[in-house]
Amino acid sequence: MKTSELIELNNEKRELLTKENMREYDKVLIYLRLEWRLSTLATEELLNDLLDHLLEAQQKGITTEEFFGDDTELFAKDLIAELPKESRRNTTALLSILTIMPLGSILFIHGLVDLIASFFIDPKPVDVGSFIVSYLLLITSFLLMLNYVIRYFQKDEMAATGKASTKKRVLQFINLYLLSGIVFALFIIPLIFLHTPFVYNMPGYISMIAGGLILTIMYGIYKFHDSSPN
Repeated sequence: MKTSELIELNNEKRELLTKENMREYDKVLIYLRLEWRLSTLATEELLNDLLDHLLEAQQKGITTEEFFGDDTELFAKDLIAELPKESRRNTTALLSILTIMPLGSILFIHGLVDLIASFFIDPKPVDVGSFIVSYLLLITSFLLMLNYVIRYFQKDEMAATGKASTKKRVLQFINLYLLSGIVFALFIIPLIFLHTPFVYNMPGYISMIAGGLILTIMYGIYKFHDSSPN
């Protein structure tokens, strides 16, 4: 079965769980799905097998605590240790999308703005050296933030005992907003204050074409990856 079919089957069977079993199972499910280095197909197959065993245990009257043990996070980590890593091809495709697609978006938007502005003012040359430094900082800080957010939500999900309060959700939003602000600042500051000798005149339409090509290629990679038998 394909990954999408396994996910759909999982969603249907989860409705048969009791409230307590669904709460703990969903913790394991989210924890495993957030582990992006694992094989997606193998993860979904394991989650479905686990769900079948849980439903069978539920029919036999085995309690949630007896099935998952005292530490649900440790239970999830033991499952992770059994799962294979994602293939190099899929990992490369994912990292390419995360690191190169933003470049296409930036170039396309910059070219469009530059093209419109050229009707009113003379276009400014592009400091390529400054842009490269800014973009490297952007991608590095974004990936670090993404890794932090994933680990945070894994821990938070395991610690959850019920629906999150409004205060907690607001604090989570503020933390995410501040982290996003730091990532954005690391991209903008070098563009403003760092000056290199690698300055070139780049017409807006060139930037748009380059950005459009990158976005098209990345979209093709995404569709190919999405349609492959994962």
